Amino acid sequence: MRLIFTFLILLWSLQIPLANTIVHTEDFNNCGSVTWNTVRGSGDSEAADEWSCTSFGGRIYMEFYDNDGNNDEDWLISPAFNLDNYDIEFFSFEYNNNTAMNGLTLLYSTDYDGSGTGTAVSNATWNSLSTDLYDNANDTYISNYLFQRSIDLSAITGTSVYLAFRYISQGSGTQGWSIDNVRLTADYYADIIADIDAGDKCYDLKQGLHELINGHTKIEYSSSSFDVWDSHFVTDRRWNDAATAEIVYDMFSDNPAGAEPYEFTLGADRDVGTSTNNEGDFYNREHTYPKSWWGGGTGSLDTQYTDIHYVVPSDKVVNTKKWNYPLGENDGTSTSNPGNAYTSDNGCQVGDCTHPSYSGMVFEPIDAYKGDFARMYLYFSTRYNYDIDDWEGNYTDAMDGVSYTAFDSWLLQTLLDWHENDAVSQKETDRNNAVFSIQGNRNPFIDHPEYVYYIWGSSTDMGCPAFVPIELASFDVFALPELQSRLEWVSLSEINSSHFIIEHSMDGSNFRAVGDVFAQGESLEKVQYEFIHKNAQLGRNYYRLRMIDLDGSEEISKTVIVDHDKRNWIQVYPSIVKDEITFEWENSINQIQIEIFDMQGKLTKQWLLSNSDSKTLSVIDISSGAYFIRSTSGALVSTQKIIKN
Repeated sequence: MRLIFTFLILLWSLQIPLANTIVHTEDFNNCGSVTWNTVRGSGDSEAADEWSCTSFGGRIYMEFYDNDGNNDEDWLISPAFNLDNYDIEFFSFEYNNNTAMNGLTLLYSTDYDGSGTGTAVSNATWNSLSTDLYDNANDTYISNYLFQRSIDLSAITGTSVYLAFRYISQGSGTQGWSIDNVRLTADYYADIIADIDAGDKCYDLKQGLHELINGHTKIEYSSSSFDVWDSHFVTDRRWNDAATAEIVYDMFSDNPAGAEPYEFTLGADRDVGTSTNNEGDFYNREHTYPKSWWGGGTGSLDTQYTDIHYVVPSDKVVNTKKWNYPLGENDGTSTSNPGNAYTSDNGCQVGDCTHPSYSGMVFEPIDAYKGDFARMYLYFSTRYNYDIDDWEGNYTDAMDGVSYTAFDSWLLQTLLDWHENDAVSQKETDRNNAVFSIQGNRNPFIDHPEYVYYIWGSSTDMGCPAFVPIELASFDVFALPELQSRLEWVSLSEINSSHFIIEHSMDGSNFRAVGDVFAQGESLEKVQYEFIHKNAQLGRNYYRLRMIDLDGSEEISKTVIVDHDKRNWIQVYPSIVKDEITFEWENSINQIQIEIFDMQGKLTKQWLLSNSDSKTLSVIDISSGAYFIRSTSGALVSTQKIIKN
């Protein structure tokens, strides 16, 4: 769906509105060229203390540290942003309160003149933005920087908007804050919305969402650096009912209608391996989609092991009782396994499924969180769209071995029913924003509940077919030198398929056949196909696949556009990479620098190639995820996106 992506730094410098646009990032790692300005406010009594770029323990950040007893008012102000260029902007940052939990506010202005003087700051109108900061400096169970949950700035308009951290102290005690890795993003769903407007629904939409949310930043499960345990301080905390303490937001024990049966203290009550038979003793990390269903891998390629969109805190005992059962409805009893039936203190149940098509053991959360669990499952099936069809053998009673539907019909109906009857809550939105700040991807079914219906229909009316003669996972076209086009497509399943007819057009309306490729015939495995069209034309070329079944029925794929012009001086394929990637360029170009960056702009791999070098390079040592490839030869620069499986 998306063939060309603009490189991260280019997005920042030009502020071009594209899907999931990174409007601005500042990691403060180059203290000589920090883009945020420090300004003394009118309430500042001395110039010695101000925000400064500081290095400590291998980390570089902006810090304000005050221990001299004088009053301070110091501002850290961003560059100007034209927010009228974007839709639905999010701002996030990492922080550490060095000592006292006070003095810091986040504000914005649309009339600050940007001159960097105290007078200009005083004359501007500043509006507060709500932050949700945790007192990590005074918590012995957390030592890492924490993430501010992404703040929605979509209500702010203006062509010159400034963000600012203001620090104020009243001259008592040692105080201070550290700020790092600020990020402003926008237009997360712009391409998806355009695709829907163009007619994408069903599997095409699921595939598009997969491409959007794939390649997230992976954190560690247990580590001295920020890990899944630490993430609970950002994603799963709330004030208790008495508003006296922040506690773990545990869906397995929470009682939305009254007093909780017990409360967990963040960090202090986490499971450290101590045995217990009592609810309320410890919380641990629960894979709501059971990890045994994908094989339980913990390696660097198994991003699902630490994907906190669906890894949540859970009472240890309830988690054990949940085991690896599917989600489903039950009455808390079991005929076949009476010893495994269970009802938790807040009403979660384990028992025989009451759905007419399945009678095995299932786990049922309380009604208030059924939609939460359903949307986590649907997220998981979309995020791991290209893998989930291989996991059916791990739990055949729940998975159907087809990437599109992912789940057996009884389970899919249950998930859709829960999604329909338990609407997205503020808790889910807050959690989605928190995970976005950490991982860089979102659960689309929280932001856009209607996407569930576009892809799967409803619990009573499946709006999209579960099987088509040929189910495509991807279809891409690349412009090669000498006016040639390379078509690549992958089928996920085929039933009685005969062949593909490749059709070409120069206007998007009048297509003609330019070749054909035999199909696999019968397959529930991924099959890769390719075709070279040797007679493309200058300008925009349109391609589609006519997929022919053995009985003569046919279906037409979406149309993909490729532009043959001077920008196509180098080509990179395939777009979905396993072990190797190939580069092709004009023979007149003698030397090219190739650089691979991850989604945060970190250089991962690089080569300097000449015409005599191999143009097929190994990327087997790169972790799975999304990457940008920048190719440079003199004044020629090209940027493309790949997905590493």
